[in-house]
Amino acid sequence: MRNNILKIGALFTLITLITLIIVLILTFTFKKELEEEVFENHDFYQYLSGIKFDYTGNLKITKNKEITELNIDNYKVILDTTPLYFTNESKVLFPKTMSIVLPKASGVQYKIPYFSKIIKEDDIIYLKRGDKKTPLNNSFIYDGVDLYFFIEETTIKVGDTTIKLSPMSYIILNYFDNIQIYDYENKEYKTININEDIYAESSGYKVNLSIDAVVHDGSSRLLIKNLDYLKKYK
Repeated sequence: MRNNILKIGALFTLITLITLIIVLILTFTFKKELEEEVFENHDFYQYLSGIKFDYTGNLKITKNKEITELNIDNYKVILDTTPLYFTNESKVLFPKTMSIVLPKASGVQYKIPYFSKIIKEDDIIYLKRGDKKTPLNNSFIYDGVDLYFFIEETTIKVGDTTIKLSPMSYIILNYFDNIQIYDYENKEYKTININEDIYAESSGYKVNLSIDAVVHDGSSRLLIKNLDYLKKYK
């Protein structure tokens, strides 16, 4: 009887150990998938401080705590929230966690994880995370600091100056110094010196970029800058 009890105890211990190993393997694999993306034979481009950088070949993007790196050939690039555009596809990748803002829903915000993509298919723009695609409209993406990525055609107003931006364009605001604008459709990047408030208008709402506030239906709401406080976008 005692031998049987010992055997059962040993078998239970073995099963527990095997289960633990499987859980650890799955956890590591899942974490690795979240922390790393590999792109084979893809071409990307990105503007940093007004300079265009082209990345070609096999790329690996990794995230280690707050540092996100682009690895290609024998060099590394530390990435910020500036989008990476696929050269030959209507697709954008965000290296960092961002927030999606729904201005017509009182400016409510959600966060979207790093490595999320914006893609355009059949004139519809989607948010893509893994295998899941969600159509987007009446929204924009904000990094919590100074970058705004626009889903729809948007008009930028600086004093008497008006600039129309195509969908999938973005603007970076350096407060009361300059704005950096990338127009996706025209493939044009420019820097404009400013000394007054800047507004973005699209689809019945307005955003005061100078104070990071959404204006809709006569009310104004400041955007949340700490994205850790936001719920995940479903």
